Amino acid sequence: MELLQLTYFCHAAQCENFSKTAKHFQVPTSNISRAVRYLETELGVKLFNRSANKIVLSEEGNRFLTHAKRALYELELGKNEAMHIGSAPSGEIKLLISSCRRIVTQAIEACKKQYPDIRFSVKHGVDNEEYDFIISDAPPSDKSLDKYKLMSERLLLAIPPVSSLYSKKDPTVGLENESFISLGSGTRLHAMTEHLCASLGFVPRIEVQIDDPLYVRKYLEMGLGVAFFPEISWATLSPIGVRLADIGAPMRHTYVFFENSKLSLPANKVFLEILKSAFKKAAEEK
Repeated sequence: MELLQLTYFCHAAQCENFSKTAKHFQVPTSNISRAVRYLETELGVKLFNRSANKIVLSEEGNRFLTHAKRALYELELGKNEAMHIGSAPSGEIKLLISSCRRIVTQAIEACKKQYPDIRFSVKHGVDNEEYDFIISDAPPSDKSLDKYKLMSERLLLAIPPVSSLYSKKDPTVGLENESFISLGSGTRLHAMTEHLCASLGFVPRIEVQIDDPLYVRKYLEMGLGVAFFPEISWATLSPIGVRLADIGAPMRHTYVFFENSKLSLPANKVFLEILKSAFKKAAEEK
């Protein structure tokens, strides 16, 4: 069993296509299929179920993948530790940010100023890649990850002056008649908007969906609807003249998820502490 065979297998399992793996490593497709066949012969099992245009992990392949990925990670970990003993933290940190982008960006900025040799690869969408840290208010699919609660915040109801709810003592009365502004479907805020309204007994009429929280603020100021507004993470976006009402919605909890073993990498260890400090500072300044 060779290191290159494991590397090809793990990548092919992720993209479910030998040709894409071959293109990624700039080798012939036959090299990839041959490496996988050698692995299957050595293990005595089929790692993939093959069809004309696609490969899918078999049950045995799925089990083997978990151990193969960990073996590759441990080798990379050992290499990094050997290379960086006694030196300033460096290397790449891969982040998946599903919530609180502003605060995480501040943490990245602070980290780069203090440790310029640390690089960041950042994504906001959900995919099947592996990350050093996932910042989210929803648990990831990998239940084995460790977690640390970064922040708890209220979800306030943002009501523009043109709404009939603006002056009501209880703005939930008649809320079902309002138009809603939200981030796009598939985002956590969109799901929470639907969940909160369902708990009040109605389906929200979401008439404006956008990708950028900045424009939630703009549309609120334009009076195009009401919106649920995270109190701390969106603190700098508070819309002018808009009422932010506490209607007793459940608290929103944001966590950082990670493999505890990865904290042995100096870059990961220092960034986690900087991330914690950034969220603590944001909560204090709200």
